[in-house]
Amino acid sequence: MLWSEFYDGFWDWSDSTRKSRISSLEDIGSGDEVVDAIYEIEDPKIRTQLIRKAIKLGAKFTTDDFQNLEGELPIEVYEELGRYAGFDADNPTYDKSDTSWSHFYDNFTEWDPDTQTATINDLQQMGKHDEVVDAILILEDNEQRAILTRKAIAFKVKFTHEDFENLQDELPAEVYRELAAYTGHSVDCPDYDKDNHTWKYFYENCGGWTEQIQLGAIASLKTIGSQKQVMEAILELETEAPKIALVELAIKRNIVFSRDSLQELDGSLPDEVFQRILRIADVPEDDLYFDEDNIDWDDFYGSYSDWNDEVLLRRIKKLRSFGPSEEVADAVQCMPNAEAEDLLYKKAVAAGVRFTDDEMLAMGNLVDVLKSAINNLDVPSTPRKTVGAPIQQKVVTPTPGRTYMGLENTVVDIQILNVEDHGSNVLVNYTKVFGNGSKKTCRTHVRDLGGYYRFFSAKPIVTAECLGKVYLGLIKSDVRILFIVKLNDGSAELIQAKEGSEASLKLLQLSEDTANGTVSAPVPPPPAQTRNVEPYQLKKNELPQGSYLVGRDIPAGTYDFFVVYGNGGSFDIAKYDSKGEIINGTWTSFWVGLKEDYEKRELIHISCQEGYTIKIKGSVILKIARSQSVKIDL
Repeated sequence: MLWSEFYDGFWDWSDSTRKSRISSLEDIGSGDEVVDAIYEIEDPKIRTQLIRKAIKLGAKFTTDDFQNLEGELPIEVYEELGRYAGFDADNPTYDKSDTSWSHFYDNFTEWDPDTQTATINDLQQMGKHDEVVDAILILEDNEQRAILTRKAIAFKVKFTHEDFENLQDELPAEVYRELAAYTGHSVDCPDYDKDNHTWKYFYENCGGWTEQIQLGAIASLKTIGSQKQVMEAILELETEAPKIALVELAIKRNIVFSRDSLQELDGSLPDEVFQRILRIADVPEDDLYFDEDNIDWDDFYGSYSDWNDEVLLRRIKKLRSFGPSEEVADAVQCMPNAEAEDLLYKKAVAAGVRFTDDEMLAMGNLVDVLKSAINNLDVPSTPRKTVGAPIQQKVVTPTPGRTYMGLENTVVDIQILNVEDHGSNVLVNYTKVFGNGSKKTCRTHVRDLGGYYRFFSAKPIVTAECLGKVYLGLIKSDVRILFIVKLNDGSAELIQAKEGSEASLKLLQLSEDTANGTVSAPVPPPPAQTRNVEPYQLKKNELPQGSYLVGRDIPAGTYDFFVVYGNGGSFDIAKYDSKGEIINGTWTSFWVGLKEDYEKRELIHISCQEGYTIKIKGSVILKIARSQSVKIDL
């Protein structure tokens, strides 16, 4: 029977008829027709009969035919078919005659390792880079991965930097080095993309690269960021050569560093490089930590003693604000020459600073003291009485009739009734209220009122304070003393001063001394000497004013800090967020210095954690040393 007759009619035959007709077949059809017939036959024995008849008659089966018969035949018959057709029953999808990439990539996950290896060796073409990486990552055997990688290199597959990163730790070390040499990427820094020349990429990743890669990346940069970002990148670099290269690039790209950025960079660059960027920014080194266009009193008062005469005069001229009169007077007296002293005093007066008579006399300004006293005098026509009006602060107002337990015999309130001005005899009428509710009316001289009195601008002011309640009464005195003062140039000046004022007391003393012959002509002061100030030389482990990041500038640990130089400043340690704001609960601050009682000279056992920033401000230098471990033996 011919196959054509069998194939056309077997669909309607019974299995017994099919069995007899298979036995009588004289030829055979194509493999796919044989597969169709097997699918139609249900009896496994008849299926086996047909396959063996097809093998005997020389049927041609394709890979698809063989795959389609998987699971349709008894296993021993399927293996027999595989041996006949040249296929592997264990790897039905494997066609050894197909050496294409698509055949491998579509089927290799279903093959055993030996078949996978044989197919990789026989490949005559290669797929896209992402398919190759995908296959390498799926293969479990390092030898297979190595063979496929080298095969891809031989076929010149163009791997991306992302491919190179993904294959890190997935290949034997020697094969990964071969891949690095082929792609031009770095084994030491797999995250470095040699083809990415943007500033953003450099800024975000440069800290983890080797010095050689950093230098190469800087040389290939096509763009550059802001001066602040450049400053941060320089601080991120650990070795000198990349720092210098990045500074040179910034200069070439016309980057001018701000004062804040220069302060951050201070000490992190070679001196000649740092001096160069200072000159470009037009910031003298002496002015680095002082913005002369915005200098205020705190900046001036804490550091003026460290400046030379030229810098001092320039900064006095640019001083924008002044502090308390006693600080200004102290600074005036400490000026190194008459020019600076006169300039600071006049600028302070013009800015509204009002000195007391004692401060004026301490500064040697007797004439100004006398003029101030005269300007503040009123010449009344008749003696007057002034009723003092209470001015209350933090008022504790006694309740009428209330008894204060525990304060029965204590004054709990003072009520000034009036002030009687009888020339030099000033009397105050007031009422004391005791804790038991009783009152007592009193009359006393102003200087006997519990010691509560003051003098401001030569005007007596009466004050009384009790349990946080303050009362004040102004008193105008009519007592005047007239002085004739002879000046050095032979002229004379008529001066009127109020009795009891600093001016009158000083003039009375001078008059008495002159009468007794104990006063001689004033001797001109010696010419001011210019101080030769030797600059302080920083020693090892000494920190000047500036910011220090723990983990970058200073290793994390526990340290002691000691003041070794300077008048005073502050020590702050805190952790900052990305916006530069202090994170709550992390801030600790101390005043440090060698001058004031409230300033600490040493800070012991300060915990400096990774990511915290230490800020040292003012005219002060601290020495840092590791703390001794705490030993407790109770």
